[in-house]
Amino acid sequence: MTNVDFRQVLHQAARDTADVLTAQLRSECMASGWPPQVANRISVKYSGNKLVVDIPESIKSEADNLEYGSPSVQLTAAIRRFGNRPEMGEAFLLKRAKQLLKGKL
Repeated sequence: MTNVDFRQVLHQAARDTADVLTAQLRSECMASGWPPQVANRISVKYSGNKLVVDIPESIKSEADNLEYGSPSVQLTAAIRRFGNRPEMGEAFLLKRAKQLLKGKL
């Protein structure tokens, strides 16, 4: 049996999951009518043992207006809708961890 660092496997699976979730989140934002220059700069990051949505400061105000609405912009709730479906990320994380462990146990 090979010596496996399970923590390292889970961290790698989480980083890979963040990449997949970034694509899904951007797609959700675009489908909700967000301008590409905003949607394509939002990402999901693996940080502090958590997967978190990252919105650069330079677009935060516009993203907040799109997400929560303003007097001139109707709310879309794209990020919140995305966050309410954790099963997509969970399934990919488990699948990726199994792939990384294949042949090591």
